[in-house]
Order: sequence, then structure tokens, then C-alpha cells
Amino acid sequence: MGIGTTTPAQRLSVTGNICYTGTIGACSDRRYKTDFTPLRGSLAKVGLLQGLYYTWRTEEFPEKEFPAERQLGFIAQDIEALFPEVVLTDAQGYKSVDYGRLTPVLVEAVKELNALVQEQQATISEQHTTLNTLRTQLDANTALMQQLQSVLEAQGRK
Repeated sequence: MGIGTTTPAQRLSVTGNICYTGTIGACSDRRYKTDFTPLRGSLAKVGLLQGLYYTWRTEEFPEKEFPAERQLGFIAQDIEALFPEVVLTDAQGYKSVDYGRLTPVLVEAVKELNALVQEQQATISEQHTTLNTLRTQLDANTALMQQLQSVLEAQGRK
């Protein structure tokens, strides 16, 4: 079905902007799913993505009614190399990105980043404790050296 287009590329193709109230939901109930596998290495993969500003080639694709204003996003082929599950390819070979499906990847990347931060905080705390111990030892050694210096000076005056 096409809205604003006579050549729909998907079951529902809309050319132009969409404004809606309410929600659009993706089926996500556990009962629909099987073969669960946790995402791994999301932070490294997200680090490989490059967000871009770009302008649509409106004159070459007038039927798409792309906006003339500068946009921001990703290149579908770049995302497909890392997360093929979120890229769709139409009958003509053009690709689109389901940005909402990147959310789990971003959540896992944030969790990985949080784990790194917690690890670094533990290391900093440990180093802080070590530093305080070393300062205490240094202060004690300095006091001892001053005492020894006083004793030596007293013996030198005799």
C-alpha cells in the first residue's frame, strides 16, 4: 500500500512526513520469541559507526520527496556491515535502516561503558588508598630522618 507514492517498495510505503498521536509498537512479547543470545561487543561496534550530516539527492529521486534540508543519520551499508538485522533492502536494492532496532545495541554499549567506568573507579579508589598509605609512610620516614639528623647534629657538636 502506498501513501504519497504509486510505487510502494514495502507493504506500507509513505512518501513524505508522518505525524501521529498514540504509539507505534513492534511486537516484542517473549512468547513470540526463541533462541535468545545476548549481544556482545556492542561498544566496539558502536565505536565503528559514523554519524553523518548529509543532503538527499532530491533532483535524482523526485518521487521520494526527500526534504531539501540537511539531515543527520547513518549510511545503511555501513550499519549493515555491523548489524545486518536492522537494514532492509527493497526490490530495487535500495537500503533502509530501522533506527529503533538499534536501541538494544546502544543499551548494551552503555552497559559495557558503565562496566568500564566502574572498573576504573575501583582502580582509582585502590590507587587512592595506596597513595594515602605511601603518604603516611613518607611522613613517618621524613619525621624519622629529621630525628636522625638532629641526633647527628647533636653528636657533631660534642
